[in-house]
Amino acid sequence: MCYVASRSLLVSFSSVRVDLATIRHFHIATGAADPLLGRPRLDLLIRGTRRTLGERQGKVRLPITAELLARLISALREDSTLLPPDKTMLTAAFTTAFFGFLRVSEFTVSATTSLNPQGTLSEVTDQTVQDRPIPERLHHHYW
Repeated sequence: MCYVASRSLLVSFSSVRVDLATIRHFHIATGAADPLLGRPRLDLLIRGTRRTLGERQGKVRLPITAELLARLISALREDSTLLPPDKTMLTAAFTTAFFGFLRVSEFTVSATTSLNPQGTLSEVTDQTVQDRPIPERLHHHYW
């Protein structure tokens, strides 16, 4: 109980809940009894902590509308800091994601070592356009 009370002063309720789940898991995994079972005062403390700290709401992500997509592509075209191939690549990525209802992780990779060809549209291979190699900088996108 002291642990829950002291942790709740420092972290969010969801962190306290994860801490308790970790403690429970390691006790059970080592064959010890569940340390949280049959402790009504601990249950009351946990409920009070939830009520006091509240549960953090997940990050709200608004949907990308056709109008917003058009504004993004328009802003890309007007951006003087991007090279034309980069503008084309980003426009293609945005459009593919929009019409395919994709998450960014489904059409990009964070690093070449994390590529899962079964789960993404990306392929890390030599690409060519009209028999000319694509510059290496277009191969790897770190989002």
